[in-house]
Amino acid sequence: MFLSRKSLIQKFISKHKNVQHFLRLQSTISYKSTLLLPQTKFPHKVTAANRRERDRKIENDGKFEKIYKWQESLSNRSQFVLHDGPPYANGDVHIGHAVNKILKDITVRYQLLNGKKVRYIPGWDCHGLPIELKVLKENQAAAYEASKIDIRKRAYTFSQKTKEKQMASFKNWGILADWENSYYTCNPDYIIKQLNMFQQLYEKELIFRDYKPVFWSPHNRTSLAEAELEYNTNHISPSVYVKFAIHQYPDALKSKLEKFPDPKVVIWTTTPWSLPANQAVCYSPDKKYCFAFCKERKETYLVAEVMLPLLEKTLNLELRILETFEGSLLKEFTYVHPINKNHHCMFLASSHVTMDKGTGLVHSAPNHGLEDYTVARKYNLSLDPCLVDEEGCYNNHTIPELKGKEALQSGSQKVLDLLADDILHREDYKHSYPYDWRSKTPVIIRSCHQWFINVQSIKEKALECLENVNVIPDHLKKVFSAQIESSPQWCISRQRAWGIPIPAFYSDETSHPLVHRSLTDHLCSLIQSHGIHSWWEKEVNELIPTNLRNELNLKEAQFKKGSDIMDIWLDSGISWKCVLPDPQVSDVCIEGVDQVRGWFNSSLLTSVALRGQAPYKSLVLHGFTTDSEGRKMSKSEGNVISPEDIISGSKKSGIPAYGIDVLRWFVASHACQSENIAVKMQILEDCSQSINKVRNVLKFLLGSLHQYDPSKVSTVPSELLPLDLFMLHKLQKFAQKINKHYSLVQYKNVAKEILNFVTNDVSSFYCHLVKDSYPWPNLDKLLQNNPLPTSVLLANEIRETILKADVKTPHMKAIISCSSELSEALKELNGRLNDNSGLTEFFQVSEVEFAECPSHLLEDSLLLKGNIDLNTTEHEQFSVAFLPTKLEKCPRCRLYSSNSESTLCDRCANVVSIPSKQSSVV
Repeated sequence: MFLSRKSLIQKFISKHKNVQHFLRLQSTISYKSTLLLPQTKFPHKVTAANRRERDRKIENDGKFEKIYKWQESLSNRSQFVLHDGPPYANGDVHIGHAVNKILKDITVRYQLLNGKKVRYIPGWDCHGLPIELKVLKENQAAAYEASKIDIRKRAYTFSQKTKEKQMASFKNWGILADWENSYYTCNPDYIIKQLNMFQQLYEKELIFRDYKPVFWSPHNRTSLAEAELEYNTNHISPSVYVKFAIHQYPDALKSKLEKFPDPKVVIWTTTPWSLPANQAVCYSPDKKYCFAFCKERKETYLVAEVMLPLLEKTLNLELRILETFEGSLLKEFTYVHPINKNHHCMFLASSHVTMDKGTGLVHSAPNHGLEDYTVARKYNLSLDPCLVDEEGCYNNHTIPELKGKEALQSGSQKVLDLLADDILHREDYKHSYPYDWRSKTPVIIRSCHQWFINVQSIKEKALECLENVNVIPDHLKKVFSAQIESSPQWCISRQRAWGIPIPAFYSDETSHPLVHRSLTDHLCSLIQSHGIHSWWEKEVNELIPTNLRNELNLKEAQFKKGSDIMDIWLDSGISWKCVLPDPQVSDVCIEGVDQVRGWFNSSLLTSVALRGQAPYKSLVLHGFTTDSEGRKMSKSEGNVISPEDIISGSKKSGIPAYGIDVLRWFVASHACQSENIAVKMQILEDCSQSINKVRNVLKFLLGSLHQYDPSKVSTVPSELLPLDLFMLHKLQKFAQKINKHYSLVQYKNVAKEILNFVTNDVSSFYCHLVKDSYPWPNLDKLLQNNPLPTSVLLANEIRETILKADVKTPHMKAIISCSSELSEALKELNGRLNDNSGLTEFFQVSEVEFAECPSHLLEDSLLLKGNIDLNTTEHEQFSVAFLPTKLEKCPRCRLYSSNSESTLCDRCANVVSIPSKQSSVV
């Protein structure tokens, strides 16, 4: 005989035998009323129009905001704080925003379901050059005539409008957050807190003003911090080998060079524009140097001995060593300045001289190089006035031939022309060069008065604090540490209008800065009462009223207010102080990998400087989005895919309307990684298919619940079917897996496990085994003993303790093992036969009974052998044979389980309660 799979399982467990009822119908019967088929309005797929309507309804109802407010009231829960790195309020949202916000939302929702009360306050970075440039671009004709107050007011309006647009998009993506209390760096309260923070750092002597070289953007006429640079690996610079005449060197060497007079020192540079500012040539005291004679040119050159072969190759000339000596002797040398021939300069020992390129002798211009400046300070060189102005042009301090010329363009060429007789070799040199990250133009280094945070004094403590921070992925912790280790002094002043003012005044007589707590407090009170533009709108006598003049003993001294604003990285870098609750440490921050140089870095430095600890416990870093070919998305390249394109579709890009679910699934399954994230059509299509698979299973499960009354459900394990107990056991294991992946922020694995569980364990296994039980009446009675996966998924944490002890039955493990082997055997048989449509029905009704293997069994029938453990002590072998059934299709359940086409099968006859001998079907 052949038993159904369900009957096979029941036979193993309960040993019940079916009671045969073959009752014949005497009249025509419709069996529809006796069947309880899945019924639901849950759609298999959602059209783009319906999806937009559904999404708008959810947003308009404010359901997610209500959830956030509800969970805030749960005082008995411990708090989980996710601190939001503020996005920049300068344009429409892009796919990078979606990656960042959705990853944060997944984290927030997991912690909420994990029993925590979540604090997530979104923020916006509202100051800075990009916004200022955008408002100036809107009215280019009046750009140069616009006052700083006018620029600021327009920038404020622009940032607020942009912030509102971005917020609307974030809400549309289903982001759970405290939108009502969002923070903005241009908010008066935020500005006041930042001014107080500045004052605290100044009083700790961690903020100072100095004249030193900084990265400078000629295009935007402002200083830049390291975090505001991006490096162009294809930049072309003029590479030149230049000779300077040696003015003086030791007599002992002179006697050996009597026949080779007038030696030249050879240097290599890619910044010939800085040669007019040369003040020294640096060398390595631990290396050997030599004089080498060039017979073809009849000149003697001074270079590092180890670099001589490279020079020969570059010049394509043979050089003969005349004399070799220790580098330490170079301290007695001097040379003639390349431009000012009446000026003689020194050779200075320095550790920054390397032997990997050039000549081992380095041209040093302290006003145009960070390492050069360090050397100048070490040897007490006076810094000459910088020869290059704010626009990157040579100023009045240089020679007439260079005045007004752009240092990086015509000025550089003019210097090469002036030095034409001294240039030994010139070629184009492609290398990595710093660019202004906003204007995408090359920067220069120039000396000027700027404000700095003394990173050197807090660097060691910052590295110590970072050791206690969990970084995901962990290899980026070393990158972060290296970034801090190599950090220069942090330039925090900018020469623009839209930002928070540095509260400093300058004496007309001495130009020395005046910063005082009383003056800062007064400014804060003005901002509180008169608004954020007070520094620019008020006169000096209002900013320094008479009572404060008397208090500070300023008397008749004349002052002017400073025009510098603070670096926007300082704005966002103190958000932990302005936003986080005590003790002002977040559980996690989630941002792109670039924030190791940016927000993560500035937040750590300010927190360490003010209170000696990190502002976060964990950092999660994700990659950048690229197009299908791995290129950075750019409007000029035409390869931008916006979140709205994915949600609503784009005819231009050929993208169908996938909806928010697919966007979120894409982020979860592909974006939680530190590598670049390619946005490909095939990946989006795969994500759409994954969502559809889940929807199909949900549709079947929800359809089976149309008469389900949860108030009548029993969760007593003894009242549950063994298969359901086993499924709950699988569910528990599944929950444990994804909980682990969630805790490790491995959302890609979460998505993978969910898809595998729903499509394989729930659909292919569980639903496939139980679906022939649904054509039974009173399904609600069955469901009283069946906690469904859709419900238990959310409540598994509560129920797993009850079910844990009972699911570990040896019978169930054996049955499932047997079922799997049977399934494989059926697939093999299916491959041997031709009529697939009929076989599908046949396979679902086959009955099996353990017996001695019949001797007449055909050799070509499919024979499956195996073994099964029926309990902890028994071990039995089995064989299962598959042969065509002689039974007919039941007119009610449509399974091949009836003796004839006109009679009901056993089970159906019992269901409809009609004597089978009197039943017939017309």
